Amino acid sequence: MTTSGTDPRYDSLAELALGTLPAAERPTIEAWLAEDAAARDELLALRESLVLLALTPTEAEPSADLRTRVLAISGQGADGAAPASIANPAGTLPFTTARKGGAGAMWGWLAAAASALLAMGLGWYALELRSDVERLQADLQVSEARLVQAEVEGRSNRTRLARAQAQTAILSADDLRRVDLVGQPGAPQAVARAFWSRARGLVLTTTRLPALPAGRTYQLWVLTSGAPISAGVFRPDDSGGSSMLFDTPVSLPAPDGMAVSIEPEGGVPAPTGEIVLMGKAD
Repeated sequence: MTTSGTDPRYDSLAELALGTLPAAERPTIEAWLAEDAAARDELLALRESLVLLALTPTEAEPSADLRTRVLAISGQGADGAAPASIANPAGTLPFTTARKGGAGAMWGWLAAAASALLAMGLGWYALELRSDVERLQADLQVSEARLVQAEVEGRSNRTRLARAQAQTAILSADDLRRVDLVGQPGAPQAVARAFWSRARGLVLTTTRLPALPAGRTYQLWVLTSGAPISAGVFRPDDSGGSSMLFDTPVSLPAPDGMAVSIEPEGGVPAPTGEIVLMGKAD
């Protein structure tokens, strides 16, 4: 069995570990590695040394054992002096210490390889970090969109809750008055009901009101002994239904009845359009 101090092929193991071994020499070295377990162990040790160098943050003096092994691989003695020549076994490629550059060159190669490995590791780590950042940004955007949607839904729910509470307060008021409205010739299928409380306000529910022409709206009127008083304007849904809350002043006279007419967008001070619903107060 050969050793790193006598066989120049061990010198080529360092280049193989570094990835710098010429392609023409690789078949001979690989065939040798396939037959020689000691050579394979040496190659494994060199590669482990490269990994340790890549992970070492500062320069460190090699151990005496590692220095002896590297000097032996490079063909130098313990004092660092290189012999004039190295015997070349039959059937192997020629190797010289001059081509390899000695122990100094060996450590230079190891350091360069370690730096390259470290740079590659940092590059992959940076790519992973960038991917993580992009994924987190996308998740944040989704969360923000959901939060905005939740806030919109929350406001809408609060509005509906307030309207429902106000309507409940009107329907349970002690001074409640009800007015049933029936469809007129312009909307014979329409039906509505109004609930009025001087202290709480007015609620109007409708069904089957006809669709409005462009630029028109429905307007609710409180009928008294004097001129009709506007309670407000509204638009039903596509089926003609609505449930509207009107804030009427406490000075509003008690209604004799109520009516709904079709008026220009925004409403008018006095009825001008067709009356589609009308009813008397109880």
